[in-house]
Amino acid sequence: MNDSQHTPGPWTLEDQDGCFVDVSGKDWGGFAQVCVKMEDDDANKPEGEANAKLIGISPAMWDLIAETGDAIADVFEQLLRGNWVDDHGHRVNQNSAMAILKDRLNDAIALRAPLIDMEDDAPVGIAEDMKARIDAMSRIQMARIWRFAKTGDPLLQPPNGDYFAKRFKSLGGFSPEISKQIGW
Repeated sequence: MNDSQHTPGPWTLEDQDGCFVDVSGKDWGGFAQVCVKMEDDDANKPEGEANAKLIGISPAMWDLIAETGDAIADVFEQLLRGNWVDDHGHRVNQNSAMAILKDRLNDAIALRAPLIDMEDDAPVGIAEDMKARIDAMSRIQMARIWRFAKTGDPLLQPPNGDYFAKRFKSLGGFSPEISKQIGW
């Protein structure tokens, strides 16, 4: 999935004058320059060369992160809905490695969100897929998220968080029994 509006890759790097490298992309001539050494320096700065290389592979990195994130999100959506099974038909529950991966996915979503927000005027309300994800959660699942989610978790940020709280409350919210069951 490539929902960005940046110049499509691949991007190429071309040394211009020993001090700067031009960054060019499909249908765009040199649209950026990276300083690889100052005029007074005898040799290129390693940081400048590394920056140029990193900028050059940015479109490929964006695509890889987006595609990986989408695939991981699909897996967790299946887990949250409780309908994921392994190759032998056994139900698969989330383990600690999956929980860590889920946190990294949330970090990637947060990192990518400002870029996507700049590109498209999405409606202010909750997205249908997020609403469906919240609607599919049990009271226990919601209690765990409410108690253990990291700061900035997209499920608990407006407008998702408003809907999440309303739905959780409609299911009965916290009770002493649920609190003891999920622990601290």
